[in-house]
Amino acid sequence: MKFLMIFAALLFGGLSQAAISKKVTRPAAASVSHQSPGAILRAAGSVHGGEAREIVSLLKVRRLTSKNKKLERIEFALGNAGQQPLEGKPGYFNLELRPGQKQIVIGFAQTLNARFEERDLRKVFAASPYVKSTQMYFEPETQSMNFILNLNKPASVRVIPVMGGKKRTARVVLDLFEGKRR
Repeated sequence: MKFLMIFAALLFGGLSQAAISKKVTRPAAASVSHQSPGAILRAAGSVHGGEAREIVSLLKVRRLTSKNKKLERIEFALGNAGQQPLEGKPGYFNLELRPGQKQIVIGFAQTLNARFEERDLRKVFAASPYVKSTQMYFEPETQSMNFILNLNKPASVRVIPVMGGKKRTARVVLDLFEGKRR
């Protein structure tokens, strides 16, 4: 009797599986993708990289624009707990390009201090062709320094972590641009 019940369960289970479509669906266009550093985010997604460290500080934010204003480069210079240049990989970071490509959120983990304030950040981005406004805040629970960059227009983002050495500190570089670039 047990044999018949097991056989019937297998038979009907197999038939019910045959009725289920085997069609594979692709994720919606608004789904978030996780990319490796150096990859280009052309739609909503995130990039994380760097190295988990004890304490990191932010030394400087610098902004450069190409002559034709089609590319804007933002550099976050990182230091150690004593605000000295950081050698090796930058500290851990997470960047998210929000849906609609008009807001970037970047967080630096274990970052307890910065050599600049939010008003300094506003001055850096005052003439930016891409960044409309900025916010900077410290998250005490996660001990991270976070930045929100509100953009004038949709942009693609490339994130490049740069190792520090004897002459230059570790940096996280963001390239903002329209359209397709390599």
